[in-house]
Amino acid sequence: MQGIKEGETRSGLYYEGLRILTTKKPMYSVIENVKNLTSKRFKNQFESILKDLSDLGYTNYWKILNAKDYGVPQNRERLFIISIRNDIAKSNFCFPQPVPLMWK
Repeated sequence: MQGIKEGETRSGLYYEGLRILTTKKPMYSVIENVKNLTSKRFKNQFESILKDLSDLGYTNYWKILNAKDYGVPQNRERLFIISIRNDIAKSNFCFPQPVPLMWK
């Protein structure tokens, strides 16, 4: 895993998203990535992402969620960053509670 680097193909989507947030200022943003982005190895990059979003005027909430905890028959952990524009962020965002998988 290389991490996020400006000008690289794999990281281009992040920088394109940042450009959109800068120009359009949507009320909400959802970023999804590998959970390893929160590890020691990528700590600086993860903190940089949160700072970029904060500098653009967003309140950020992040959590690692596993698909198996939300009714999906797959063990897949992913990082989710929910960003809410500061002018509408009236209270804390809460991630959904797990939902048991129901087999038919």
